[in-house]
Amino acid sequence: MTELGRAILWLAAALGVASVLLLLLALAALVANDLRLTFRRWLRRVLTADQQRLLTRFRTRLDPYKFEKKRHVRRRLVEDDRLHDELLAYAEDSGEAIEPILGRVVDYADEIIPSFNVVSYYRVGYTVAALAIRTLYRPWIDRADVERLRAFMDRAQAEGGTVVIVMNHRSNADFVLVGYMLARSIALSYAVGEWARVWPLEWLFKSFGSYFVRRGCKDPVYHLTLRRYLQIISEEGVTQGIFIEGGLSRDGLLRPAKCGLLDSLSTLPPRADGTPRPIWFVPVGINYDRVLEDEMLTSGTEGADGLGKGLRYYLSALSRVGRYFFSNLPRYVVRRVRKFGYAGVAIGEPVAMSELFDRPLPELATLGREERKPIMQAAADRLLERIGQVVPVTPVSLVAAAILGRDLAVDEEHHLSEAELRARIEHLIAQLKESGAKVVAAERGLSYLVHVGLTILGTRQHLQHVGGVVATKRSTRHLLRYYANGIGPQLSRVRSLKDSESLPSGDLDRLGILGHMPAQD
Repeated sequence: MTELGRAILWLAAALGVASVLLLLLALAALVANDLRLTFRRWLRRVLTADQQRLLTRFRTRLDPYKFEKKRHVRRRLVEDDRLHDELLAYAEDSGEAIEPILGRVVDYADEIIPSFNVVSYYRVGYTVAALAIRTLYRPWIDRADVERLRAFMDRAQAEGGTVVIVMNHRSNADFVLVGYMLARSIALSYAVGEWARVWPLEWLFKSFGSYFVRRGCKDPVYHLTLRRYLQIISEEGVTQGIFIEGGLSRDGLLRPAKCGLLDSLSTLPPRADGTPRPIWFVPVGINYDRVLEDEMLTSGTEGADGLGKGLRYYLSALSRVGRYFFSNLPRYVVRRVRKFGYAGVAIGEPVAMSELFDRPLPELATLGREERKPIMQAAADRLLERIGQVVPVTPVSLVAAAILGRDLAVDEEHHLSEAELRARIEHLIAQLKESGAKVVAAERGLSYLVHVGLTILGTRQHLQHVGGVVATKRSTRHLLRYYANGIGPQLSRVRSLKDSESLPSGDLDRLGILGHMPAQD
C-alpha cells in the first residue's frame, strides 16, 4: 500500500474515533443534564417537604410575597411607573440624563432586595440564634404576649393589612434576640445596616429576608428606590422589623426617632377600591442585664476612664470574651454556666397608622415632603413613646435605678446597706407593676431579683458587695446610669403617677427612689 493510501486510512480512523468521542460527549452531556434536572427536582421536593415541616413545627404563617423570586421583584421595582415618574421629576430638576439614573436604580435594587429562604431562616438562622442567645443569656418573653401577637397577625393578614414591628435598639444582638423570640409567630424582614454587607453575612441576611439600608447616603436616587421598595413590600403585606431610633443608644436613653419609614408608608397609594391600606405598628421593647457593647457605647461618657480606645479596647474586649469562655468550660459539665443575665422582649398593643396622625392619610399624601416632615416626626415620637413604655425591667436595671435613685454626682462615692437596697427595690417593683411595667422574672421573688442584679454587677466590678454593704465605684458609675436609663420611660411613668392628683401619694417616695430619674452624667 502506498504512502497515500496509509495516510487516508489513518485519517479515516482518526475521524471515526473523533466521531465516536463526540457522540460519547454528547451522550454524557445529555445524561449530565438529565441528572442535573433530576437532582434539582429531588432537591426541590426535599426542600419543599422540609419547609412544610418547619412551618408546621413553628406554627408560622409566612407572607406569600417572601417567596417571590428576586429577579421578579427587581423587575417590578425597576419598571414601576410611580418610581419612574419620581425619577423623571428628579432628572428634570437636577439636569442629569435619565439613562445613568436608571442604571443606578438597577444597582441599588440588586443591593437592597433580599432572597428569602425558609430553610435558611429556620434551619440556620434559628439554630444559630438559639445557640447564641441561650449560651449568653436567659431569654425572657411573656408567652401571653406572643399568643396575642399571633392572633393579631392572623386577623391583620385576613384583612389584607400590613404589620410593622417597631423596636428600640440596645445592642447589635437585637436582630438575633427578637428573631429568635418571635420565630414561632413571624419571620421578620429586617432593615440591616451596611455593617453586614460582607461575605458571608450579606448572603446570610438576605436569605433571612433582610434588606440593606445605607446610612448617610446622599444620592436622592437611592432614597427614591428604597422608598418605593418599602412601599411595594408593604402593599404585599410583608411583615417588617424596624429599629425606629436608627442606631444604638450610647447612654441608655431612647434616641430621637427617625421618621423616614412613616413618611414612606403614609404615602402608600390606596387599594383598588380607593380605601387606604390598613397598616399597624406593634411596639416591641428590648432590654438586657448586660449589653455586649456597653463599655464601647459609653466610652465617651464623663467618668468613663480606664476603658481604652481603638485597638486597646478591642484587645481588652477579646480578652474578656476569652475569660468568659474558659471560665465557663467546667460549668458546662455540671450545667451551671454563668451567663450574662436576662435578655427580655416585651410586646405592646398594636396601633393603627391612622391613629398616629392628627389628620386623614389622603390629606398627608397631598403635602410636600418638607410640609410632611414635622407631622411625621411628631407621629414617630408618639410611636417611640409607646415602645419605651413596654421595655421590660431587668434585675440589673432595677438594682441600678435603686442605687442611683438620688441622682448621685459623677465623682461621689456611695455606700448603702443591702437591707436599704432591698427596701428600695421592693418599693420600686410595686410602683412599676402599678404603672403597668413588666418586670422580668418577678414571679421568682424579690430575693432572686436582688441576687441576680448584685451578682452580675459585682462580677463585672461595677460595685462592691461586702459584709451586707453595697458600694459603688466612680469609674463605673456611668455604666450604672446606662442601665438605669434603660428603664427611664418606666421611671417617668411611675413619677407621673406619683404626681397625679387621681392617686393618693402618701408615703410613695419615702426612700427617694423617684425623686430624680437617672439621667446622663
